[in-house]
Amino acid sequence: MATSISVPVEEYLRTTYHPDMEYVDGQLVERHVGEHRHSRLQALLTGLFLSLERSRRLRVLTEQRLRVLGTKHRYRIPDVCVMALPYRSEPVLTTPRT
Repeated sequence: MATSISVPVEEYLRTTYHPDMEYVDGQLVERHVGEHRHSRLQALLTGLFLSLERSRRLRVLTEQRLRVLGTKHRYRIPDVCVMALPYRSEPVLTTPRT
């Protein structure tokens, strides 16, 4: 069952959580990960996009924290993140493209 805990965004961004948590409108939200089918699909998608990095000018990242575009209080951690090059490398992605 998913649980949520209220924290300020500044605390979320400076804290490491185990397991990692997402942040939605002031609430820490558990991520649903860890099952075999989910893990296998994540690996297959990562491999596919990795094979296209050079030819398509992409950068593939796994479990990279990012701020949802147009918000200040939503941070998600997608299983696989594909960025078009060039992009601004940041600890937490906040800029969609440079």
